[in-house]
Amino acid sequence: MGFFAWFCGLLEQLINWLERAVAALVRAFFYSIQAVCYSVIVGGFIAAFVLAVILYAIFYAGAIITETLREILTPKRSKKTSKIFSVKRSPANTP
Repeated sequence: MGFFAWFCGLLEQLINWLERAVAALVRAFFYSIQAVCYSVIVGGFIAAFVLAVILYAIFYAGAIITETLREILTPKRSKKTSKIFSVKRSPANTP
């Protein structure tokens, strides 16, 4: 083992160190972007959509034992404020 083998080993260690450093830098960058996204962008979306759309869901038993009715209410809608959906094959012990 001469100079060339020693130099190649040193170069390989340098490349491994740079790989770990760049990976840590990229990971930190994406974590910071993710934190900004959760604090600013998602908060803005929640505020915008909560003010624009409000839905209420009510579940109750239907006339048949295995039927559950789901009523969706939209109070901001002026013409028809609710719609009823029937859920078939629900378990018999559901409320």
